[in-house]
Amino acid sequence: MRLLFIRHGQGEHNLPVPDRLNILHPRLTELGVAQIRELQRRLNVTSRDLIFVSPTVRTIEAAQILVTDATDTAILTSPLIGPRMYPQFGEETDPLHPNWAPLRCDQTLTRQEIEQAYPSVCIVSREPADCWDEGINQMPTKDFYARARAFLASIKVLDFNRILFLTHDGTITSYREMLGEERLSRADFLGEAGIYEMPNS
Repeated sequence: MRLLFIRHGQGEHNLPVPDRLNILHPRLTELGVAQIRELQRRLNVTSRDLIFVSPTVRTIEAAQILVTDATDTAILTSPLIGPRMYPQFGEETDPLHPNWAPLRCDQTLTRQEIEQAYPSVCIVSREPADCWDEGINQMPTKDFYARARAFLASIKVLDFNRILFLTHDGTITSYREMLGEERLSRADFLGEAGIYEMPNS
């Protein structure tokens, strides 16, 4: 089984506009939609693939584009691939440091909002309520690693050709670091519609 981490396409919060990071639930831009459509052609998603998506509007939109021509492809959402700030601040510094404040654009949808707006998306409910309520954006690294490792271990037993994780640059880089990559920085971000394949998956 191949495990692919995919960064969503350009979102409204990526545009050079004032206060862009305070946009609540930013959507994909026209360019972002085009980027994911190109990715759709490259990936050729089928029912033998499973998609996990961050509980944000832009990632759910991207997942829906990827499955446009596929039938019976499951889309699941989990807070364990939601937005995560990278690099992490706050564990060794004041947790109220301004660089540590969660961004409004990274606020996730609630389970109720997902059920109402995206009824075809399945919610992974086994995560504790605090994970849904607080997300992983500010979760201490030790706790994130423990939950992320358990999450990946539970997925590796599934019978799919590929599992695609549609998520965010900070989250992808945090998973890469957890998997053993060293000296990563924001310069290692994949960028819009980038793909990272988990080694030995």
